[in-house]
Amino acid sequence: MYRDLLKIPYEYGKMDCVILAQEVFRRHGLKVPVYEAVRTAIDSIDSHSEKDRLILDVIESTWVPIKRPKVPCLVVIPNSGFFSHIGVYIGKNRFIHVSSMRKYPTIEKLDNPLYANRKYYTFNGS
Repeated sequence: MYRDLLKIPYEYGKMDCVILAQEVFRRHGLKVPVYEAVRTAIDSIDSHSEKDRLILDVIESTWVPIKRPKVPCLVVIPNSGFFSHIGVYIGKNRFIHVSSMRKYPTIEKLDNPLYANRKYYTFNGS
């Protein structure tokens, strides 16, 4: 279901963590916002922590936190209490995500210590 996505290189605004998440949700029959307005706002903010706070505010205002992951749900990896990265839970303790550091989307296990502080969100209680 996701193998074709693993071949698309990272490019901000074309294949980044938000675009990938939207596509994965679309494949599950869910239309979720991409937050274009937030992208425009964060591009004008220099402080990384301010950008993180703005994105987290948007997620928390439109998504419902859940305690246990379900397919599909948003996986948020916070950094010191702020948003740092997102992906989508795809089952079997795995999630799909993409970052500028990895260059391509990857599927990883959630038990990686890098993701220990992860949070889960479902869109509009779906």
